[in-house]
Amino acid sequence: MNTRVQSHKNDDHQELHFFARMIGVLALITVALYARALLVGGFLEVSFHGELNSSILVGLLLLGVVSLLIAWRWPKLGGVMAILLSIPIAWFVGQALEEGSLFAAVIYSSPLLIAGLLFLLDARQGKAAKKAI
Repeated sequence: MNTRVQSHKNDDHQELHFFARMIGVLALITVALYARALLVGGFLEVSFHGELNSSILVGLLLLGVVSLLIAWRWPKLGGVMAILLSIPIAWFVGQALEEGSLFAAVIYSSPLLIAGLLFLLDARQGKAAKKAI
């Protein structure tokens, strides 16, 4: 009976591990597209009045890409970095929007936030699965 419970916990962790990585890839693509659109001046609703703010946001987005890549090897570190980077990204986007919509600002930073939370959860369950074995 005990081995069956441990096996079930291990299966749950493997599913979460795979799900976190899938969402991480989607977030990586989304954040890279945001950065590209800001660099090219493409489809984003965000428009900055100065080059400095745009450069800072692109830098934060590129750091977000790096944090997601780090999360593949070290889920806890990369997850914390992604969550922490989503806060200033939301703030910069909120400042750039004309109506100052908090919802739109959170939407732009949500790929990093969600992927970071999933990587943290994966790291936590991975530690618990290793203790159970």
